[in-house]
Amino acid sequence: TRLGRPLERTLIIDNLKENFAWQKENGIECGTWKGRVQDRQLNTFSVFLTKLATEAPQDIRPHIAEFKKRFNPLNFE
Repeated sequence: TRLGRPLERTLIIDNLKENFAWQKENGIECGTWKGRVQDRQLNTFSVFLTKLATEAPQDIRPHIAEFKKRFNPLNFE
């Protein structure tokens, strides 16, 4: 990988899919943060990230796939 990190332990959160086009299994698209009081996307990510840190799976990609099934960045626009 060009990231220089093991992909089974790498998570990419970005508002542009193109930024993780080569590592789709590792990326989660998020909405653009605009600093509004209504911006709550980070709350959703914090629960997921805490679970990943607590469980410390050998490969996080299946967990990312499950999260992406339920998460819709457009809900936060």
